[in-house]
Amino acid sequence: DHRDGEGLGRCFGCGEGGNVIRFIMKAENLGFQEAVQFLADRAKIELPSVDFQDAGMTQDELKLRDFHKKEMYEINREAGRFFYNNIEKSEKAKDYIKKRQLEKSTVIRFGLGFAPSDNSLTKLLLDKGFKEEDILATGLVGKNDRGILYDKFKDRFMFPIFDIMDRVIGFGGRALESHEELKRLGIPKYVNSPENLIYSKGKHLYGLNVAKKANNKMKRILVVEGYMDVISPNQAGVTNIVASLGTALTESQGRLIRKYA
Repeated sequence: DHRDGEGLGRCFGCGEGGNVIRFIMKAENLGFQEAVQFLADRAKIELPSVDFQDAGMTQDELKLRDFHKKEMYEINREAGRFFYNNIEKSEKAKDYIKKRQLEKSTVIRFGLGFAPSDNSLTKLLLDKGFKEEDILATGLVGKNDRGILYDKFKDRFMFPIFDIMDRVIGFGGRALESHEELKRLGIPKYVNSPENLIYSKGKHLYGLNVAKKANNKMKRILVVEGYMDVISPNQAGVTNIVASLGTALTESQGRLIRKYA
C-alpha cells in the first residue's frame, strides 16, 4: 500500500485505491462504520455515539456509558483468556475436545475454554481492579443475598461470542454431563450471557468474525443453530457459516448477512 500526503493509497497488485477508511474496509472486510471505529480505536480517539437509544442523554451520561462499555469489553476479554487457559487443567474439557474431534487450531480460532467449578474468575477480575458494578453487568458473576460475589459459569465448556470487531461480547457455557444426569440434577445444558450494555443476541451472529476473515467475497452465508454447528463445519473447510445465537432470525441479523454476503 502506498499513500501520498493526502492519505490516499493504491495497491500496485490489484489496482484498488482510495483513502485510509476504504483501505481498512477492504483489508479487514468491514463496513464503513466498523472501519471508522477500527481506526478510532487504533488512534485512541473516542467517537460520538450514533445509537438511536442515545436520544435524550447528556454528554456526561454518554461518556459514562461508553466508559462502562469499555470496561465490560475488557472484563470479557480477561474472562475469555481465563477460560482458554483452564482447558489444559480439566480432563473433562480435554475429553470433550477429543470426542468432538476438535483440532488445537480450531480451539484457538474460536477461543474455546472451560469454566472451573470454583469462584476463581470472580477473584481474578477483582484482583485486576475491575469495579463490582461492571463485573456484575457482564453477567459473568452474580451476587447472593449476603452480598458475596460468585462465578455464574461453573464446570462448563465455554464458547465466547465475538462481534464483528473481534470483541468478546458474551459467552455460552455447555454442561458436559449426560442428558440423563442433567435431567436428574435439574441443570440446563446451556447457560448464556444475559443481554446487557454490549450484548444483544438478536444483533449478532456467532462465527461471523471468523467467516469474514476466511471469506473476503462471500456469495452466501449458511445460517445454523448452535455453536458446534458452526465450529465443526468450519474445521472441515465450510467457512461461510454462522449461527443465530438461539433466536429466530432477526431483522438486524438479516442486515448483517446482507452486508457480508
